[in-house]
Amino acid sequence: MAACDGTVEWSAELHAILEQLEQPDKALSPCGSAVLSLLSRLFSLLRAPTAPVHAQAAQLASHLLRLADDKLNSFPYRDVPPCWRRLYTDASLLGALARLGGGDHASDDERRLAVHDCDMAIVVAGAPGPGREGHALELIRLAQAGLARSSQCEPPRAPQREDLARPAKRARLGSPAMRTCAPAPYIHRPLPVLPSLPSFLPSGPSEPFLVRAALATSDAVARWRSLSYLRRAAGPARVVPVEVGGDYTAEGWGQRMMGFGELLDALEGEERPGDGERGEGKVRETLYLAQHALFRQFPTLRRDLPLPDIVYSSPSTDGGSDGAEYVPPGGDDGVVMNAWLGPGGTKSKAHTDPWWNCYVQVVGSKWIWVAPPDCAPGMAAFGSSLSTGGQDDDPAGSSGFGGVDGADEDETDREEGGQAQHYMTNTSTLDVTPAAQLDAPSSSYYPPAFLSSVAPRAYQAVLEPGDVLVLPPRWWHSLVALERSFSVSMWF
Repeated sequence: MAACDGTVEWSAELHAILEQLEQPDKALSPCGSAVLSLLSRLFSLLRAPTAPVHAQAAQLASHLLRLADDKLNSFPYRDVPPCWRRLYTDASLLGALARLGGGDHASDDERRLAVHDCDMAIVVAGAPGPGREGHALELIRLAQAGLARSSQCEPPRAPQREDLARPAKRARLGSPAMRTCAPAPYIHRPLPVLPSLPSFLPSGPSEPFLVRAALATSDAVARWRSLSYLRRAAGPARVVPVEVGGDYTAEGWGQRMMGFGELLDALEGEERPGDGERGEGKVRETLYLAQHALFRQFPTLRRDLPLPDIVYSSPSTDGGSDGAEYVPPGGDDGVVMNAWLGPGGTKSKAHTDPWWNCYVQVVGSKWIWVAPPDCAPGMAAFGSSLSTGGQDDDPAGSSGFGGVDGADEDETDREEGGQAQHYMTNTSTLDVTPAAQLDAPSSSYYPPAFLSSVAPRAYQAVLEPGDVLVLPPRWWHSLVALERSFSVSMWF
């Protein structure tokens, strides 16, 4: 805290974090001597005992953070030199230390900025370095505690009895508790269903399978449908990355960072009757938290969802008939968890992933479509010869879920389209949801190769809360949320 003469007395928690960040480490050396000199200056300022000097430290940390951010934006993310991600992380944490060093005399704006920067260290840079992610979470906790004291708002707390109450029986699709906002597009060939979730993958060639209600009794299914619970689990001032617009292949799609509470407000607004518009002619934006490592930011939620044994089964092949050797993803324990949270109507276009996927539907319902890897020639992926034709200009007219825009492109669009075709060769240009087009052989919506070789072999299902889908690598899959939905994918 800050005394009347401006002297700053740090808490033991802040001192411990500063001590660990100041430990010698060669990871930042490639950033150059000028950066190392500025970091040394920053540590000296943080060791000074006065609030004005700490304000200088916060400014210097912001300068280093902008430098690191410029470097991160100068490369494709996978090619960013590790030293700049590390600098982004350390500058964020040191800036948060400077802002929180005043204790109860820190302003709420300083505390919110500290939370924001620590979240960004996790989301943008991945918080590389010994203990960095833990330091970020601890600084967030301290900043939120300060916000709670100053504004008398409710601090993050353990779930109460009403949060933990589970329904007497599993809510079924169409029941008042889980009313769907849209019907499933179609179920022509149901996904295979197993009676229970195995601990190990079957040997030999594999197909996707579904286990109904496998995790229906988990705390996640009981708690996450409550937006109030999600707010309390996150606490104030948290930020997350969201997709804005339709699916990521649609015109006008974008990404931005926004407050997690703001996202929950938007989801709540989507469900209020007559609240789908903001003013005359202005439609509410579609916001989707998609494929995000949310549980690194909110460990409380991670503890609500048990990981099925199957994700630790160490598959030796990719499940294909050729028995190809399988390389699992990186991540803690060889499992990469991502969250998918959004309103009804959000969609993932048909695409493939290189890993086994244990996909858990936690809240709401989703329609899923899957097809074997060898259907690729008929999927009209970006960059393929089929992706340039064979679709109506307005396929949305035959279904309620939209489609691919076939309008002419200008020079800029063609340039951007070339980038899309380079980076999205695992994504189909086709919208697999319009059932009417499948039943109309004369339609030009789908290429003949899709109608003859893909559609007859594709599976469909509606995933409900607690259902678990196990999907082998390289299988094509598309999903549509039929109502507000919270799902978790576990690549293993």
